[in-house]
Amino acid sequence: MDVIGLASGGKDSCFTMLECARRGHRVVVLANMMPLASEDGSVEQELDSHMIQTVGHTVIEAMAAAMGVPLVRRRTAGKAKHTGVDVCDDFGGGAPALREDDEVFDLLQLLRAAKRAAPTATGVAVGAILSNYQRTRVEHVCRRLGLLPLAMLWRCRQPFLLRRMLRSGMVAVPCKVASLGLSASMLGRPLSEIQPRLADAARKFQVNIAGEGGEYETITLRCPGLFLPGAEVRPLEPVVRHVSRDRFAPVAHIEYVGAEAAAPGGALASQPVLSADDDASIDAAVPLLSPPTDRDVDAAVAELLASAAAAPAGAVSVADTDRVVCVAGASGGPAETDPSAAVTRALASLLGALAGLERPLSWSDVVFVRLWVADMSDFSRINEAYCRAFGRHPPSRACVQAAAGGGGPPLVSLEAVAVRGAGASARDAGSDSRFRWTHHVASQSAWAPLCIGPYCQANVVGGAVLCAGQIGLDPGTMTMVEGGAAAELDQAMTSSARVLAAEGSALQAAVACVVFVSSAHAGEAASLEARTREWMRGDRLSATTLPDESSEGEEEEGGDEAAGTGLDWSGLDMREYDEGQDWGRAAEACPVEVVVVPRLPRDAAVEVEVTAVAGREGGAPVVVTAPTSPGEGLTLRGAGRAGVAASCVVSLAAGGVTEAIDAAAAFGAKSRCAAVAAGSARLFVDEAAVEACGGEEAVAASAHAAAGRCGMAVHVVRVLGRLGGGASLVCVWAGGEAAEAAEADE
Repeated sequence: MDVIGLASGGKDSCFTMLECARRGHRVVVLANMMPLASEDGSVEQELDSHMIQTVGHTVIEAMAAAMGVPLVRRRTAGKAKHTGVDVCDDFGGGAPALREDDEVFDLLQLLRAAKRAAPTATGVAVGAILSNYQRTRVEHVCRRLGLLPLAMLWRCRQPFLLRRMLRSGMVAVPCKVASLGLSASMLGRPLSEIQPRLADAARKFQVNIAGEGGEYETITLRCPGLFLPGAEVRPLEPVVRHVSRDRFAPVAHIEYVGAEAAAPGGALASQPVLSADDDASIDAAVPLLSPPTDRDVDAAVAELLASAAAAPAGAVSVADTDRVVCVAGASGGPAETDPSAAVTRALASLLGALAGLERPLSWSDVVFVRLWVADMSDFSRINEAYCRAFGRHPPSRACVQAAAGGGGPPLVSLEAVAVRGAGASARDAGSDSRFRWTHHVASQSAWAPLCIGPYCQANVVGGAVLCAGQIGLDPGTMTMVEGGAAAELDQAMTSSARVLAAEGSALQAAVACVVFVSSAHAGEAASLEARTREWMRGDRLSATTLPDESSEGEEEEGGDEAAGTGLDWSGLDMREYDEGQDWGRAAEACPVEVVVVPRLPRDAAVEVEVTAVAGREGGAPVVVTAPTSPGEGLTLRGAGRAGVAASCVVSLAAGGVTEAIDAAAAFGAKSRCAAVAAGSARLFVDEAAVEACGGEEAVAASAHAAAGRCGMAVHVVRVLGRLGGGASLVCVWAGGEAAEAAEADE
């Protein structure tokens, strides 16, 4: 695709553009924010902004010449009026989210002008590495412009990333220092020369070696593969400005009069420089899209609630505790034939169940949804209707096609987990955002698949991490990986591990894992189950994620010579991404259930759904029970952390649905999660299990009666089969808090 390069002049913005070029994208225009000039004509080089770098902005025009692309620039005061991590789409009273004196408004106008200059551009390259503050603002602007943000460096480990930059042949120099362990003597010197100082500061003072914490800023002088062949930027008349001469953490930056671009054949011609300061012409040329706001979602939900009251959509199974509510069985009804109408009716049924509680829940309190469809071919139409109900903080979601029973399944049925106060925690900047956090990365990167549609990678609620279902998508291309079911499983587990690590968790901290296998790969279910257990124990992490030292240099442009000699990376974390290796190996994996279903999204071979606990503090480590036999023909495996999350899998050799639910409820009470969180249960049954239990109606009646008595919500799911045969009951308790459990002890 054609891409707008959001360029500061620094190494991160240049390297992410280089990564885009390596993936076949083409940077067609640069976009740069520069400081406003004061009344006397002077320009403050360094603005106090968490979103943009302005020091060194005088070299940007030469950089555009070195790349051979036009440049669009806008002046900004670099002020943030909305300082929360998230940028709200609207505020009370209908006021627009972006004030004209906010730097995000300037970013919006800059990218509008860049899109006007390069109408073929459909993406934006952004150098965000770890800053959610920066990433969410770029995503907000891109959403308004219909552009795809490409954050190819997102969550890459910084020592690994810096080494890749050096080995690529990139030459970048610090233009600002502001940290313990760094000094003004490092300004203007190539990073390959000062790497020992950076590494030493990282080891001694936990300085971010790539400067992601603002410890230093850079300008890029050479970048093979991005710049024209042999091109370089030559800064002119550098002057060092000392902001603070503090002995331990000095602050200083370089001011350049300008810069020139040159190649072996001589000076390079300047490229067109376009101004993005004329808002009137920009507004007329590039209209803004209007993504759904919170108010739009609330209006759609009000319609759903009205339809639920007018035409109740059948009985649902509900489990309600003080804080957590689980709802199962919300469906579009067996007679519905239109997929869009079916999901609308199912959502109305779910909303009606939440609104009808003694203590009603808000729709925004929903943190996890399982979406069961009768035909995956209807998915796009179902998704279009589904997304009307969810806004900027959607629940995590898993989507699977259920098998057909005797009467055929409804086109759509839903399960949901809702937590009181979760919606307010996400929407209200003044609330406790620590209670509920939505990990919603909408930028394409090499880290984990971006969220396409109304769901997020994970919801973290009360210490439990509820991950969305992951399939084997290559994050950098958003296409299915090659190599069959095993390769897809490895990619899905890698993505799950990275999402968990971002929330202070790991696969080894999981309490539940369900692997859905498509019917086309049913014969591989046993090997996939064994492979999954290896992942959940942490046995496969080091073999699949640590970089291969012997081959990496061959893949980079410059190799070791470009990085200089004598560079010391010892004592630094050289993993490419954080995937939870520091959790070590788990003695035993959490309960893993493998079931075969007709079809999965994108015709994937597998889909993985993981629930875990976040962090190691606040309770005992996850404990996995050995298989037990709570009753005749039953086998139970469980895991959990008291007061946070727990799960169990009860295998049924024949009948005994009631006994299985009783056994699961007993385990939930023993794990002490049931005291603070409702239990969500799925009863997986195939044709043989249905016959053994006396037919579909008998299965449903037994399950709902027992679940209601035990304070659980159960969803009966027809599958083609499960590993080991028979039926299985998978129960998850999540969303409690360790503190509440401790109070219960007292």
